[in-house]
Amino acid sequence: MNVFMPTTTATKPRRAKRNHLTELLAQVLAPAGEAITVADIEGYIIEANDAVETVYRWPRAEILGQHALKFCPETDYWPKLSQEIWRSINEEGAWDGVVINHDVSGRQFPILLRTRKVTWDGVPYVISFARPFPFGTPFGLSLTQARCFALLGQG
Repeated sequence: MNVFMPTTTATKPRRAKRNHLTELLAQVLAPAGEAITVADIEGYIIEANDAVETVYRWPRAEILGQHALKFCPETDYWPKLSQEIWRSINEEGAWDGVVINHDVSGRQFPILLRTRKVTWDGVPYVISFARPFPFGTPFGLSLTQARCFALLGQG
């Protein structure tokens, strides 16, 4: 896990809780076919499953610690859409839609994104589920998503 937090007496309990969260989510994250990321409330990715390499087309190691917006290309519409996404996450706790991402080589492609704000032991996180678009039923709650939300007590 790539978390940029100094180790002090005050942060040790928070780090222990974050490690516990990672262990719980690992039960669901590893086998899932959807790309699943967990970010802090500012949008920096702190955990991801291996499916991010297939869906986002970036090595998992390069995704960890990066801001989620890094993987979206600079376009005329993007600043307005990214503001809408973060407003929706902060005010409503969720955002669903299709976004354009780019891979390591810069090729652009659409993904279907379901994002939820969740709270674990009083700390807010953003959990995102992504899959290639088009891909079956767009926004039905998958078994993977239901398990994640149940583990977090958000379901």
